[in-house]
Order: sequence, then structure tokens, then C-alpha cells
Amino acid sequence: MNAQLVNSAAEVLHAAMLRGTQTPAGLAVALESAQLLQSPESAAELKRLRARVNELEALEPAPIQTCRTCGAGYELGRSCGTCEFQSHIAAALAERYGDGRPPAEDPHDSPLHHSYRVGRELPEVPRG
Repeated sequence: MNAQLVNSAAEVLHAAMLRGTQTPAGLAVALESAQLLQSPESAAELKRLRARVNELEALEPAPIQTCRTCGAGYELGRSCGTCEFQSHIAAALAERYGDGRPPAEDPHDSPLHHSYRVGRELPEVPRG
């Protein structure tokens, strides 16, 4: 039993009674409007979430170590994920391209490309 919750409900019921509410339905409406009623499903979900929070708070935080190569943080006793990722990418590039570098960029020629100059690219002709 949560004493704070009981006191909150008692205050809401007392205020409703002072306003003249005497019926059980009126008192239930007062509790609902104060958001003190909940469905069994939401109560079960709240209980599950509180248990999970307690479980996570009980965990010991893993000591963090800083990588000397890239400066990223990682858990003590494990390898640096950032450096592993970078070495994985380098290995994939070397496997695909041989020397580890991608080929030079394409010239970006499209069917609309033309090698001649258009009017806006021509030098200005002096008038007159």
C-alpha cells in the first residue's frame, strides 16, 4: 500500500464531499478526474516497468576506457568498436578494389551532357 497515494485519494474524496457529492458514482468521477483510477492492465504494466527500473538500477555500470587510436569510449575488457568498424571498412575496400581505395570518380556524363559551349558560357561580345 502506498500511503502517499491513499492520502491523495482521501484529499480528493474529502474535497468532493465538501462540494456536496454523496453518491458513489460522483466520488468515482472525482477520483477519475484527479487521475487516481487506473485499469488492471495499466496497473500491471506499471508494476512490470517499476520492476525493470529496479533491475536496471541494480546493475553495476561497466567501466569505460578510452581508445588510444581513435579516442572513442568502450567497455573495459572489450575491443574498441569504432576501430573494429574502421578496420572492417578498410578490409572490405581492399577486398573490393585491391589497394583499399575506391576508383576515381566517373566523369558524370549523362545523355544530356554536351561538350560544346552554350550561349550563357560564350564570351561577351562588345556592342557597338
